[in-house]
Order: sequence, then structure tokens, then C-alpha cells
Amino acid sequence: MVMCVGRLERLLAGLTMQTGLVAIFFTSIFGLSILGRREVYVTGDPILYGVYRMLVLETARPLRWGWPRPGKPADVYRMELRTEPPVAGELVLGRIPRFPAVYYWNPVQDISGEELQQVLAGKIRNWAELGGEDRAIVCFSGPDPDLGKRLAREPGGLAVLYWPQLVPEVRVLQVGCNDWLSFQDRGGDGFPGCGWVVLSPVRPLAWWEELGWQLRNIKLIRRIKRGFSWNRWLYGQERLTLTAVGDIMLDRGVARTVKEQGGDYRYVFARTAPILARADRTLGNLECPLSLRGCQINMFRGHPAAAAALRAAGFDLVSLANNHILDYGPEALADTLDIVKSHGMTPLGAGRNRAEARRIHFETVNRIRAAFLAYTEVRPGFTYTRTGVEWRAGPDRAGVNPVDTEEMRRELAAARRRADVVVVTVHWGDEYQGLPNPFQRQLARELLACGADLVVGHHPHVIQGVVFGGKGAAAFSLGNFVFDQKVWDRREGLILEACFDRAGLRQVRFLPVRILGEQPRLLQGEEARRVWRRLAYLSKKLQETAAARKREMPNPW
Repeated sequence: MVMCVGRLERLLAGLTMQTGLVAIFFTSIFGLSILGRREVYVTGDPILYGVYRMLVLETARPLRWGWPRPGKPADVYRMELRTEPPVAGELVLGRIPRFPAVYYWNPVQDISGEELQQVLAGKIRNWAELGGEDRAIVCFSGPDPDLGKRLAREPGGLAVLYWPQLVPEVRVLQVGCNDWLSFQDRGGDGFPGCGWVVLSPVRPLAWWEELGWQLRNIKLIRRIKRGFSWNRWLYGQERLTLTAVGDIMLDRGVARTVKEQGGDYRYVFARTAPILARADRTLGNLECPLSLRGCQINMFRGHPAAAAALRAAGFDLVSLANNHILDYGPEALADTLDIVKSHGMTPLGAGRNRAEARRIHFETVNRIRAAFLAYTEVRPGFTYTRTGVEWRAGPDRAGVNPVDTEEMRRELAAARRRADVVVVTVHWGDEYQGLPNPFQRQLARELLACGADLVVGHHPHVIQGVVFGGKGAAAFSLGNFVFDQKVWDRREGLILEACFDRAGLRQVRFLPVRILGEQPRLLQGEEARRVWRRLAYLSKKLQETAAARKREMPNPW
């Protein structure tokens, strides 16, 4: 009996030891499956790849985009883009602004939130119901990164685009009372102005797998919560807005009118200063020197007091690369350079020597590095003087930065290497012609192909069209902004507003102005629409010319 009890005890002890070993083995496997190191993958729609890059930078973790190989143990997160607000407990990275956008030359400029909802619901089917052309509305949607480019090819198209889908070839509609590219939630007009990015583990997970996911990634989740939140804008906060205008001439009839108004040059910009000042940077072409010195070689010379008015109106950058900046010789040019700088503005495209005239202006605005370059044509009939004067800046000679294709290529490449955004302003073309000449069109194609995000033109004194190419746009002539010419088309111009981020140009729009009493004033209603229709007509003629040329011969650019 005692022997049987002893054997039973030894058997039970052996079983207990084996059970313990088995338990230790399976517990170890389970613990390793929970706490063992795994690669972390993040997946989602391609439009969210930029958010993934932010996630890597913010968390300083080696994350991978996509799916792991079959059978490879990994933790997988999925990014989802939702228009409904997230619920409590979800891991929210932030918001992405979204905008209703149309084919660029669609005449409809704004829309109410109710009308937009009816269009998206299919209750409004034709643009004529919204004051546009008799054309069927074609709605686009989806997370396709190229959705904006698809919309740009459809004259009847409308799409709600997220920020990464915006391209300059489409135009954002103003919804209700919200300003252009406003980041308001637009709740009052029935249109949600953003989508939320939510990060969650790939489901389904058993409770122990979810516990393991939480334990393995506790540091990662803590870093995500520290760097992201439901109200963080993932795009658009780091953006650069630029306003540009055409020719500014402050002599002759303009100077007489200012004198009649009390001698304060701020009168000239009184109606447009609020628009100019709201941009991060404002650029204009100063079509005359500001000086009391020099001998008259050609036509114009403005009073130095005008510099304070330019600065008060919001100008930050002033192009001097034009065919009138040497009208009173190198002394007046030197004075202009000093006066512009002394009032906190940056002169572009002219200098006391070649190095100063060709200098590229770099600056960082809202963490976006921008480069500004200015050029002017120099050819017989373009630069004309009463005495023989060389306009091109030399090693020891004051002058302008001339258009030189080879030099421009090199300078654009240098600017592109150091900047996120490249803006080029060019004084070119033929006066009073609504269509740019072949040289302008060829040079614009090359500038865009070489990396310019925006090309701003002036000199013709009338409005010319706009082309899109590469990742940017070229406005051939913004017309006059401040001038005393009397013919109707020389008294109308455009204010260009552009929005950039680190990827380049996102949006560009044009505000029509008319000069009355030597003072540019913003046009509204039917008057503005008439100028817009003319700009659209001229731009479409450019497209037709480019298409015909492409059929005749291959594009060298």
C-alpha cells in the first residue's frame, strides 16, 4: 500500500513537472508573440502617403508603407480618411482641408453650401442653373491623387478635392461667405471643410492580439498622441500666399493726380491696399526710377516719396527689370535701389553691376523656402533712349538683368536646388497685344519645364492669357496696375493671388481691376465677369495655338 502511494506521488510529481514545462513553453511563446519586436507597416490610400511621411518624422520610428509579405509577423496600421468627426478613443492624426473645385475656366465663381449639396446629390445637373454655361455637370470623387488633373480635363467637371489633390489647373470655388481657401469648418453653409485622418490597427484582432499590439507599440502610440490631434491641420498651415500686380508708373498723369489729391501717394493704392496687404508677400513691377537726380534719357521718373506709399500698400518685392528703370540714368537707378531697400522692400532684377542685378532673392516664409528672379527683354525697339545707353548690367556698369536663355536655365537650376518655390517675373512681349508673341510662349514653356512654379509677366500694358505647364502656371501679362493711359483695355488689369506649399503652386486666381482717377479699383459683378471672360478667351486661344503647334511639330521642351 505504501509502495503504491509512493509510486503515485512520483507519477504526479513527474506530471506536474511536465505540465509546468509545457506551461512555461506556451507562456514563453505567448509572451514573445505579445512583446516580441515586429516591424510596423502603415497602409492607406495613396493620397495619404504624405501623412505617412509626417508620421515617420514626428515619431522618429522606422515605419514602412504598404503591406508585409505573406506569413511575415508585423503590426499593420491603416489610415482612413473620413468626413465624419471621429469618435472617442480613436487614434486621430488630424484634419485635411477639402474644397469644391471646377475646371479652371468655368465662369461660375462661387456657390452656396445648399447649391453644392444639391449638385453632389444630383438635384442640380447643369451649370446653367448656377449662372454658368449650358453644360452638364460631371462630378468626380475619390482618393485618387490625380483627381485634380482629371478634373482639369473636363470643362463640366466638379470635384471635392483634398489639399494634396489640388493642382493649379483647377479653380477652388468660394462656398457661401467663406473666403478663398478658408480653413473654417463651413458648418454654417452645409459643407464640411475637412476630412479627418484616423489611424487604427488592421482588424479583426483577438483580445490577446490587441493586448499585444497595445503593449508592443505603447511608445509609438504615446509619440503619436503627443505630435498629432483631431484639430491639427495636416496640410495648408505651412503655406505661402503671394499677390502680384502689373506695371506701376508714378510719373506724368499719375503724379499730377496725386498732387491734386494733396500730394500723398497713398491715394493711388487706397482702394486695393487691403487686398495687397493680406498676402504673405506682394510683388509689383516698378516702371520708373524713384529719384530727384539724373539726366532724362527717356520718359519716366517718380518721386522718392512714393516708396513709403508702396510699402504702406503692402509691397515687399519690387521688380526693377524693365525698359524704363534707366530713364534717368545710373544715378537714378542707384537712388531707387537705396530708397526701395530703406523702406523694407527688396529690389529685383537691376543693380549697380551684373552681380547685383542677377542676384536671386531667397527667403523663408512659414517654413517654405522661396526664390524670386526677375528679368527683362533687351532688344532694339524694346529698350529705347534718346541717347545711346547699354541697359544690360556689366561687371562695373549699372543696369538690368537681361533675358538670356542659357543664363536663365543655370539660375533656375540653382534656385530649384535651394528653394521649395520658384517665382520668375519677366518684362517681355509687344505692347498693346492681347496674345503673347512666339518668343514669350517659347520662353514660358522653357521656364516652366526648368522648374519655375509661377511666371509673372508685364510690359504689354494690356491683359494677356494664362497657360499651365509642368507643375506651375505662366501669366503672360497682368496689364497696367497704376498708369495714366486712357484707352479702355490699358486701364484694366489683374491682381494675381497664388498659394504655394512645399510641393509648389497649389492655386492661382485673378481679380480684375480698373484704373479710375489714376487709382486701381476692384471690379465686381458683371464688370468683373466681363474681364474674366476676356481672360478665358485669350487663354483658350493660347491653348489652341499650342495644340496646333504640337500637331505640326514635336514639342522640344
